[in-house]
Amino acid sequence: MMRRLSTILMAFALLAGIPAAAMATNGMNLEGYGPISAGMGGTSFGFQVGTGAMMNNPATLGFFADGYHLDLAVGYLGPRITATVETPDGSLAAESESK
Repeated sequence: MMRRLSTILMAFALLAGIPAAAMATNGMNLEGYGPISAGMGGTSFGFQVGTGAMMNNPATLGFFADGYHLDLAVGYLGPRITATVETPDGSLAAESESK
């Protein structure tokens, strides 16, 4: 019984050490809603980070004090994506035409 448990634990440890695949994006995904959430890498679920938090968790309305509240965020999204691949016949290059 102990040997079987140790085999299972060893298999789990080996599988846990395998890195997950990293999926790239073209830059069109928002990191966060609002200036505070974007500055913190998109965290806005469990605590008050401004009016943008309501996009992910409407219960954050309860954190606001009475009165008016305004958040302003200005950003620019202008991805420039290029790729180069080396082949036996030379290198191939491509640039995204997405705007």
